[in-house]
Amino acid sequence: MKNTLSVLLGTFAMVLVSTLDASAAVIFSGGGGPFPARKLAVREEIPVSALFAPYQGFDDNDQVQVVVHGTLPNACFSLADSFSELQGDLRTILVQQFAVRRIDGICAEGATLPVHLQMTVPFTREISIGRLKAGKYNLQYLSEKTSQRELRPMLIERAPVATIDSMPYAVISNATVSDVVLSSQETEVVLSGVLNSSCVELNPEVTIERDRDVIVLLPTVKYTDDVVCSQMLVPFRLKVSLGKLQDGDYLLHVRSMNGESVSRVIHSVATYR
Repeated sequence: MKNTLSVLLGTFAMVLVSTLDASAAVIFSGGGGPFPARKLAVREEIPVSALFAPYQGFDDNDQVQVVVHGTLPNACFSLADSFSELQGDLRTILVQQFAVRRIDGICAEGATLPVHLQMTVPFTREISIGRLKAGKYNLQYLSEKTSQRELRPMLIERAPVATIDSMPYAVISNATVSDVVLSSQETEVVLSGVLNSSCVELNPEVTIERDRDVIVLLPTVKYTDDVVCSQMLVPFRLKVSLGKLQDGDYLLHVRSMNGESVSRVIHSVATYR
């Protein structure tokens, strides 16, 4: 019975997310013939436990991305769309994460939700903001801790040249790291990607920049001019040590070529429990 409920609820959530209109606040079912329309679910903004963004790390040629992390209260919630918008002062960026909350059946008000569906569900969502003009901004988000809108500052620098990247970053497709790490042990990240020319070499040393709860990796390449270059794709994997991380949540932000980036959230704990 438990498996059946889980499958049905999961299927329902997938259908809702795939068919939900971002402008709709309520989802109905039925309404044809003798059967009245029945309210199934509502779309609502949910608070997040953290919004991550490097204070410095983007310039006005980059595609700016931020990461939100939080938990869904129980299995009656499913993650929906996210939203970002530059406000009227042109310096505040509203960032919102929405969820679909089922309100019928076992999720109806007053109903008793089975224990195995009461567990919270963690989520991480990368939200694209796009290119921004150089300047100081505030990211505004709904905080899970205070239930109020909080601000996180972010600086967009002016690119030194009119190209997408002033540094020859490597093309990074993935950054592999454990979601939960021990603070007593060194944390290792494995970067993977491709080199697209025989004249390109990966620099084995990766620059690491730290800003509070954000760790920025800057993997770069170097070019060899004294040989005939040929177009080719060569995959690579590179291990990078972050050292020991104090207890807490961190955003790992890896820069890539063409203003792109790869982000991961890491939870550092004293013990597994």
